[in-house]
Amino acid sequence: MGPAILVICSQNSMPSPLRVAQRGTHKTRTFYDGYWPENVPDYERTREHVFALLPDAPIARALDAGAGTGVCSLALSERAGAVVGVDISGGSLHVAQGLARELQHGNATFSQGDLQSLPFGDRAFDLVYSWGVVDHTVDPLRTMRELTRVLRPGGHLIVAVYLKTWLTPLHELSRYICLYTPFFPRRLFIHGIGAFVRFLEQRRDMINVRDDNINVEAQAEDWFFAPVKHFFSIEEMRKIYTDLGLSFEVLVERTGRFKSSSDFIVRGQKQA
Repeated sequence: MGPAILVICSQNSMPSPLRVAQRGTHKTRTFYDGYWPENVPDYERTREHVFALLPDAPIARALDAGAGTGVCSLALSERAGAVVGVDISGGSLHVAQGLARELQHGNATFSQGDLQSLPFGDRAFDLVYSWGVVDHTVDPLRTMRELTRVLRPGGHLIVAVYLKTWLTPLHELSRYICLYTPFFPRRLFIHGIGAFVRFLEQRRDMINVRDDNINVEAQAEDWFFAPVKHFFSIEEMRKIYTDLGLSFEVLVERTGRFKSSSDFIVRGQKQA
């Protein structure tokens, strides 16, 4: 029998789930600190888009969960008595606060925080709105539970998330290559994608429901270089809503130019 070998693994040799989650959250914050301040959507177009998604019911207090630069928050503030915008990116919120002052929307306030652990009590809001943010959190199911927790009975939860298709694994492989290939030509790649999309737009009609960010290169950067990303089928999201005690309706089945790189938008009312 050969000599026995004793291997001792320190507790820090393998990352804990908590450490992995913290690392993913930090990467997301760092990415959007640089991304959103350079890519502020058009406010008037955002306003039209947000208004088309809102329920007819009065809104006393709304939460914009993942507010970014605050354009959705400020649109909501025209329909709600008060709006709180929360985002993990301090750089984005700095832009949001400046935009609120510029537009004189005094009923919109902003704070930095993690959607996976919201700093609010239960049943604090009549409306929770989250466009394209749940799918960038490390634990989207935990995020959905938090969004539902702070929603009052009878209130509405509006969420947009990435649509899962048969091409999703290929998209994720492409994103992995973009993120982790040493010396990847990021700027050249982004401009190439932008030129390709504009070429296609000139030759055929293309869906683009959320057209308030007209910079195709910015959209390409968010698609290929966001550090954390999840996809859902409509049926998966339906189950999440139902399990959380929410009704479910699909407002928009597809928002983007290509079905495989689109969001879909859903809304549900919290049961009493």
